[in-house]
Amino acid sequence: MKKSPESGLKYKRKIGVLGGKNQGPVLIFIAGIHGNEPSGVQALSEIFSEYHGKYDLFKGKAFALCGNIRALNIKQRYIDADLNRLWIEERIKKIKNHELIDSSALSEDKEQMELFHDVTEILNKERGPFMFFDLHTTSSASCPFVLINDTLKNRVLAEKYPLRIILGIEEYLDGPFLSYINDQGHISLGFEAGQHNDPNCKEIHKQFILQTFMLSGFMRDKTLYNELIRTRRKLPFAHDFFEIRQRYRIKEKEEFKMIEGYVNFSIIKKDQLLAKNQFGNIESLESGYLFMPLYQKKGSEGFYIIKIIPTFWLRFSSFLRRINLDSVLLALPGITRYEKGVKTLKVNVQIARYLPVELLHLLGYRRVRREGFNLLFIKRETIKYLS
Repeated sequence: MKKSPESGLKYKRKIGVLGGKNQGPVLIFIAGIHGNEPSGVQALSEIFSEYHGKYDLFKGKAFALCGNIRALNIKQRYIDADLNRLWIEERIKKIKNHELIDSSALSEDKEQMELFHDVTEILNKERGPFMFFDLHTTSSASCPFVLINDTLKNRVLAEKYPLRIILGIEEYLDGPFLSYINDQGHISLGFEAGQHNDPNCKEIHKQFILQTFMLSGFMRDKTLYNELIRTRRKLPFAHDFFEIRQRYRIKEKEEFKMIEGYVNFSIIKKDQLLAKNQFGNIESLESGYLFMPLYQKKGSEGFYIIKIIPTFWLRFSSFLRRINLDSVLLALPGITRYEKGVKTLKVNVQIARYLPVELLHLLGYRRVRREGFNLLFIKRETIKYLS
């Protein structure tokens, strides 16, 4: 008999709250949004228990929330649907209007509604500024790294960590939680601690949480801060930014199998064998670094290919966005505003065929979907949100 995800729930939505007497940033940590990734939940539970009641250390508030508690209970990535792919406009509208979502994601419907209401309660009660952190692990072996939607506010915080930073995954995923949060104008970072079954992941998550406390200005601890600075100096790859260039999307009924032995950031060459399916070999279309190779049964992203972004382009991009140069895009042929949103551009690829996607990336736009001959690009930030 199959065990019900509701029976004997081990996890609770609200893990803990920390806070000081003075006004400061509001940190919101989410862990376990995938049920086979419990180490972030364990790390938050231990940190929030250890520092409970130590008000003099803090300035602001920190909240820790559990993601998919029903999937965590049975140690599965999800039950009916991936909770980290459901944060789309149509579903959020129904939740806000207290309507039934009416989908096949029955278990995750409940999870999303509960998590949405808890997050909304924090946003309504606290003053901010708000910073969100989503804690994860991966199916392949990996060093720790940070994932962000490419906004300037996210970059400013992310580059303070002694970690590799990945830009652009929001262009390839539909409905991730952090993209929804980012669209509300808040800072949002994803953190990957390592492989699911790596016993070190809990401690790595704890280190990240404490680093976040200090780097955000929430916690004051000179000893821990000095240790963080020493760690940054030891790591040659600190501040390396990577951009996703390609994604291999697994099709329905495809028998995808990753070649064994790959880890995150493996160096790969063009035409290198990466995976197989029922039709034959799957090879790399270009050289770069392999990212997030899939070694679990659930999931539709087989792997990504990423490349390092030169520091010059990051600084140049920041400058162009701050002077709002993207306003000239509307003067180019084939580019118009999309009627459903002022932050969205419609690019007719038959007219603006020579406009490189890289230029729109440089100015802070990300491709969201295709409609006929048009590509839709959304701006992840507006000038009022820039630091």
